[in-house]
Amino acid sequence: IVYYKFLDEYNQRFIGACISLSPARSPSNGFCRVSYIEKMVDFFDYVIESTGFDLLLFPHLAIDLPALQEISHAMKHFNKVTIFPEVLGWRYQIDMIGRADFFISARYHPTIFAVKAGTPFMCIVNQYKVEGMLSKIGLNVERCWQDEPLENYIIVFDRIYSKKVQLSQAITDANARAHNIAKVYRQLLESLEL
Repeated sequence: IVYYKFLDEYNQRFIGACISLSPARSPSNGFCRVSYIEKMVDFFDYVIESTGFDLLLFPHLAIDLPALQEISHAMKHFNKVTIFPEVLGWRYQIDMIGRADFFISARYHPTIFAVKAGTPFMCIVNQYKVEGMLSKIGLNVERCWQDEPLENYIIVFDRIYSKKVQLSQAITDANARAHNIAKVYRQLLESLEL
């Protein structure tokens, strides 16, 4: 009921996005929450200005919610920002990401959600396993690392967003490869006697 009520009230065209509050590349690397929040405020304002769309922020983890609220309140275009209800699980997130014009992922699972939903996306890589997953399914999209400067985020976003139609087909192909890879692993696990 919560999801369908949300859908009834939220009928804008939108860009979806999530964040990551973990250090990039290694858990032992430094992470400045204040600097990261400031960078995401500037980046998300740029995304709204350059596309004209609203922004829907996804709290992938419960700890994301306060940071997303902080980001949205600090943005120039705060009136064009909505936070997806945190009570809604991953199936609802996948469905909603599938309704987005574009998605900005900064985490492993939301990147998988974007592939599953068939939505063109920009990946702000936080962990090496994201790179490995994209490589395994043959999705060689341009991306940037979380600890890169704002200017790199903007450059990568502009390049990918301008090719989102072509990217949609590449994601459809990658989704099929992911399904076939998963089927092999399922068969392997089923063949094991435990």
